[in-house]
Amino acid sequence: MKEDVLEQVVDDYLKFKGYFTIHNVGFRPRSDHPDYVAAQDSVRSDVDVVGYHPGREGVDRVIVVSCKAWQPGFDATAKLAELRGEKKNPKKETWKNFRELWIPKWSEAFRGEILKLSGERNFAYRIAVTRLKGEAEPWSTDPTILNNLVGCSVGFLPPRGDVGGHAQGTDDNACFERDRSTRAATQGRRLDGSRSRRRTGASGSRLRSGDAGGRGGRGGRGGKRLN
Repeated sequence: MKEDVLEQVVDDYLKFKGYFTIHNVGFRPRSDHPDYVAAQDSVRSDVDVVGYHPGREGVDRVIVVSCKAWQPGFDATAKLAELRGEKKNPKKETWKNFRELWIPKWSEAFRGEILKLSGERNFAYRIAVTRLKGEAEPWSTDPTILNNLVGCSVGFLPPRGDVGGHAQGTDDNACFERDRSTRAATQGRRLDGSRSRRRTGASGSRLRSGDAGGRGGRGGRGGKRLN
């Protein structure tokens, strides 16, 4: 659910900036790649949101966003240290969350898919987070990432962590945060309402306004319907 909320906030934010967007763009290494391993590479990975802005030039024409709505927040320093092997990895190796940045065969497949989709070889890659901790800038200068995403910029959303050289300042950050908080609260209310409807539906003691009208007013099948 958290990933869905963050992804929708990113979508809203990009559309507000004039981008056309598409979600869940998949990719995987080609089977004839010399490093291809069927057990590891046969299942597609994806990026959450891709935006295209026909009025912009350079890397800002296309923006690719991977959403990481992790409950403790995103520790940029720790995660990069895990990728580099300087810090012990969790049970799921960290590179598996950043294949397109860290593993050349996945980067090749990722960039090929973005090129096919947008016609652009170079683009802005952003990691969207709910809370950014640690140092963000080293992600934009790491040699492995730069080698795998030659000609692209790398940074974070919200924009306060956007280290690709196009930070928009506190107004954009506040807008992003307000949208995220509003959508999270709305999602929570929907879930609470759904639980309430299931409870009242089980007891048969209450129907929402309007449910007794129309077909429900005739009794029979319509009278049992709950939204």
